[in-house]
Amino acid sequence: MRRCSPRPSPPSGAAATQCPLVQTSTLLTLARVLLLGSRPAEARQAAQDALAVAERKGDLVSSSRARALLGELRPAVPGQPPPAPGR
Repeated sequence: MRRCSPRPSPPSGAAATQCPLVQTSTLLTLARVLLLGSRPAEARQAAQDALAVAERKGDLVSSSRARALLGELRPAVPGQPPPAPGR
């Protein structure tokens, strides 16, 4: 009987390509799917991985998207303002 692991490491779809845009897009999609599957810690890690790839290549648009998703995933801290867009 074959068992599925919760998240392949590294994600096979993103790691299988050398194109940073495809890697970032795949990781952000993975993060959204994990979030919908009630797995916020794994979603946060995938979004952080996407941000790292985007920043390494200087992709400002993908970096912004990854930061926005990370802002949604950040647990609310009482008394702390929400993160500024693009930070």
